[in-house]
Amino acid sequence: DYGITASGEYAEEGRTIACPPELDFGTVIEIESVGERICHDRGGAIKGKRIDLYMEDLHRAKEFGKRELKVKIHKD
Repeated sequence: DYGITASGEYAEEGRTIACPPELDFGTVIEIESVGERICHDRGGAIKGKRIDLYMEDLHRAKEFGKRELKVKIHKD
């Protein structure tokens, strides 16, 4: 089941993010200098105002690192 998110979707670079439980699965979030991503996953460290971008390449993910970026949450 590797690559399957908490919502049951497959993790996909350029699409998937892990969000805190306050945000429903399927919520679209626009991230500064990154673009739009969809909340499909959760994580133990994903609380409060944190999200986690899914990246397939570990080296690129480490290069990207932790950042403070502006986000816009799109509500239905």
